[in-house]
Order: sequence, then structure tokens, then C-alpha cells
Amino acid sequence: MRDRACVFPPCGATALAAEIDHTRAVTDHGLTLPDNLGPACGHDHDLKDRGWTLAQPRPGVFRWTSPTGHTYERGPRPVVDDLPAPRPPATPSSTEPPVHADDGPVWDDPPPSAPAEPPPPPARAPEEDPDPPPF
Repeated sequence: MRDRACVFPPCGATALAAEIDHTRAVTDHGLTLPDNLGPACGHDHDLKDRGWTLAQPRPGVFRWTSPTGHTYERGPRPVVDDLPAPRPPATPSSTEPPVHADDGPVWDDPPPSAPAEPPPPPARAPEEDPDPPPF
């Protein structure tokens, strides 16, 4: 849940398609705890066998170092993408000082209102039945 994707920086494989990888190998006394685990797709998991090293300075922050010494860091990814920057609406406001109106509907005239319903008839007192039943 924390990582949601492979921890190699440019990789976009989902965590569901990845393997749970120990940052520090169990054979090097790495513990199976959240601060030593992260998802790595099969390809990127094998990079550690090709000279790449992986460190996790803080839980969820992964620092990969290539065989040439270049370092690449991938921090926690947001659960929801950031919203785009707001843009001014197309319709300027008619208020003073002039500001922009929202992009909602614009009517020249107010929308027509629904016709009023007639009020219900007044309640009447019950009348006596002129022909009551014989029982």
C-alpha cells in the first residue's frame, strides 16, 4: 500500500505485478520489516545481481546506485496525482473590482421559475351521514 509500484525510479510496474524485495538481504542480516521491504518488478529486482545497490534511508525512500556510481532516488509516490494548476475562467466577472467569474452556466435572463401550485382546499368539518347503515 505504501509504495503502490516498483521502487526503481523510472519503472511503472504496479506493486501487484512486483515481488516483495528486501532492501538489505536476509543473508546480510536484513530483517523482514516495512523499513527493509519494497516492491520490485522481476527486471529491476535482478539489477541487484548486476552491480546495482539499493538503500532505504527512510521507510518508502529508495536510493539506487548504478555500477558506475550514479545515484537515483525515488521517494514515496502520492496516492492521488496533484491537481493541475488553476487557469483563469473564460468569462470575466461583472463585479467590482473586476475578478474572474467561475466557468458555470451564464444566462442573459434568470431561468424561468416553476409556476406556483394552487393551495390545497381548506379542511371541512365531517358531515353527518343522512343515510346511516342499519347495523
